[in-house]
Amino acid sequence: MAASTKCLQLIVVMFSLVQLLLGLFVLIIGGIGSNRSDARVKEVFGFFVVVGCVIIVVAISSFVGAIIRNVCLLIISCIFIVVVFFLSIISIITLSFFIPGQILVFQNQRFNGNMPTYLKDVSSKQIIDDFQRWSVVLAPFIKSLK
Repeated sequence: MAASTKCLQLIVVMFSLVQLLLGLFVLIIGGIGSNRSDARVKEVFGFFVVVGCVIIVVAISSFVGAIIRNVCLLIISCIFIVVVFFLSIISIITLSFFIPGQILVFQNQRFNGNMPTYLKDVSSKQIIDDFQRWSVVLAPFIKSLK
């Protein structure tokens, strides 16, 4: 029984390290993106910073719980991971089925609003270029949901 406990402990530690690295990645992406001048873009990347911090806290608590065999920390980490998982599924379902038309309307308004300043403003140029890259990828998926 001791070998299976050690194996399970090692699996939880490895999962926590992967989760910590992913949280750091999300935090870094949010920090890099929050330097843009557009307020709406800053809000989105500010959300990335918050999500990255939460992921890091959960990863550290599960890592410490596995190392010192603290059941309370492991239970709290597992509950939080399950809650976040279900919330992400609910948000994906909500976004994909209930408001796909609104997403396209928002993208078109954003695109048309930044078009006059495309050559003058660097952040507008980045927004339009990003929009064009992602539109090619996401447009067939969003149109299939209508």
